[in-house]
Amino acid sequence: MTLIYTYLNNLFKALQSWGWITLVFLGTLPAWAQLDNDDDDDDDDDAGNYKLLMTDSLPRTNLTMKTEEIKTVENKNRKKDGLVKNNNLRGKYYLGVKTKKGFAKKGAEITQTFRYVVNTKIPENKFSQDIYYYDVKKRLIKNLPYEKYMSDLDKGRSYLLLHGPFKEYYNKEVREEGYFYYGTKHELWETYDKDYNLLEKLKYYKGWVRGSAINYYDEENIRDITTVIGGEKHGDYFSFYDNGKIAIEGKYEYGKKVGLWTEFHKNGRKKRTIQYPKLFYLKDLPYVTYEWDAQGNVTYNAERDGKKYVED
Repeated sequence: MTLIYTYLNNLFKALQSWGWITLVFLGTLPAWAQLDNDDDDDDDDDAGNYKLLMTDSLPRTNLTMKTEEIKTVENKNRKKDGLVKNNNLRGKYYLGVKTKKGFAKKGAEITQTFRYVVNTKIPENKFSQDIYYYDVKKRLIKNLPYEKYMSDLDKGRSYLLLHGPFKEYYNKEVREEGYFYYGTKHELWETYDKDYNLLEKLKYYKGWVRGSAINYYDEENIRDITTVIGGEKHGDYFSFYDNGKIAIEGKYEYGKKVGLWTEFHKNGRKKRTIQYPKLFYLKDLPYVTYEWDAQGNVTYNAERDGKKYVED
């Protein structure tokens, strides 16, 4: 009898001990979840809310956004990139700038994740190549020249300026990924095919491919920018007037001009367009397709007036 009592007593104590440990373990889970969901981001009025734009049968883009729960840290009076959850940095701040997260979907196969700045005003950059943004009304990620983008903002257009990590997925596989800096491509960008084979890998700096050859009028004003890969002109080319407006834009392939090149008047209107071979190895002679005066009137049309060839 004593042995049975001792056995049952020990078993009860063991079960009681196991149950106490279990309760303590389970009791820690809500606290961990609450810490993970803690919100110190007091200036977000929509904290915890979703803004959902539903898709329809058409291949249109929809956007789902949620304000994240954040704890930031300070380091020598500067906010670190990322956020802190359980002492781990994550991606709320990018290059010291506060961002929010957005999701977009095109059709049934393509999804995009991106971050955007809370304040859509951006530093003046008259030499920016393209500004990428999310058009809330049209539900699309688009791009515009800097001046056109700023003009649209002044007209009250609802744009979300991309800033931070970006990824595009095709059937849940990454197809393109990179970073934006105030709407311009920045740092490493990679593009893949449907089998996740790398197609292109480029490094950018505020919209320009790293390795670009840049010439200046003076310390601040750019004369021209040529994309150089492997020591050879290969990619976009831009020339500017001393007032910052674009003078010429075109593209090189392996050191040769290809495609349509456009020249502009100093007031920003088109001056003329020149058609070069579509591919670098073709021998077609370049010719002028159109010419305009400074007021925008067509003064020459190749189809009407006959081809006018140019020497390069």
